[in-house]
Formats: sequence, C-alpha cells, structure tokens
Amino acid sequence: MYTDFDTFNKFKDNKNPIYYELNLNSKDKDLESVKDYITSKIESSVSFDEEYSVKTLEDSNKARTTDIESLKYIVLGIAIVIFILNVTNGYSSINLSLISRRNEIGTLYSCGMDKEEIYSKYNRQFLIEELKSFAIAIMVTVVVMLVISIFSFQLDMKILLSYFFYKEFILFAIVIYTINMIIYNYSLKRMLENPAIDLIRSI
Repeated sequence: MYTDFDTFNKFKDNKNPIYYELNLNSKDKDLESVKDYITSKIESSVSFDEEYSVKTLEDSNKARTTDIESLKYIVLGIAIVIFILNVTNGYSSINLSLISRRNEIGTLYSCGMDKEEIYSKYNRQFLIEELKSFAIAIMVTVVVMLVISIFSFQLDMKILLSYFFYKEFILFAIVIYTINMIIYNYSLKRMLENPAIDLIRSI
C-alpha cells in the first residue's frame, strides 16, 4: 500500500512494473471527492500508453453484481437449451437404447424371467446410469465455475460457490431425470407387451 503519490511515482519510475494497485481508505462522505481528485492527478501525469481505473468499493460491488446477474442469465439460457434438448432427444435416444437390447430382453423373457422382474431389473440399471450422469453434471459444473473464476477479475471461486443456485440446480436435475425415467418406463413397458419371440426376431 502506498500512502501518497510521491512514493507511488518513485516506485513506478524505479521499478517500472506493468500493473499497480493502490488501495486507500477514506470516509464515505469524501469518497466521490477523493475519487475525482485521484482521477485528476492521474490524468495530469498519465502517458499515452498507460491505462488506469479508479474505483470505489461501491463501484466494485456494482461491477460484481453485474457479473453475477450476467452469470444468472447465462446459466438460465444453458438450462433452457439443456431442457429442450433433453425433451426432444430423450425419447428417441432412450428408445434406440432399448431397441439395441431387444434381443437381450427377449432372451430373458423366453427363459422364463417374469415381466415385472425384467421391468425392475432394467429400471434399476437405468436409474444407476442416471445417477452417474448426475455426478458427471456436478463435476462439469464445478469445472465451468473454476474456469470462470480463473478468467474473471470480479468472480472468484468463493463468490461463485456462495451465489450458486443450489436449490434451482437440484430442482432442475429432478425434473430432467424424472422426465427421462418416465420416458424409459413407458418405452420399456410398451416393449414388454410384445411376445418374446418377436423381441428376438426383431434383431
């Protein structure tokens, strides 16, 4: 911390660093006048190839709030895209997955395994896959937050974690995975309505 401009300028001239940060304490009522004074002093001596920024704590908080609001819109946009893609592609991808296992299901059915047992077995397997998918989603979210904290001057990891929408994230995940489970249950039940021989012949 440099308490006066003379010390600051001496250090600047002698060391010639690329970036400086000068933090000053001032009474709240004097903030604007101090900011104007500092700005005028810098402008009177700044070179054409130098840049500066004078901010009060209120300015920094406003910038941080703006960044957080922008982040909210980005997250909302990503959530909407993910939801639309899940609804439009979920049905077809789940059905393709089941079609590729028709022979396997038909074989179990023909060997005497009860429909309810098959239904329970495959539902359990799909639920495990959904839980794995949720774990991956959490890891990807953490990585994205880490990248944002690295490239943002205003948002560090601590701030991102404190403002993260935990309830919304969990609710959104529940909606997405519930839709997937409904689609899977419906498709599996419809498949099990076919005779075992038809399931085997279809492959």
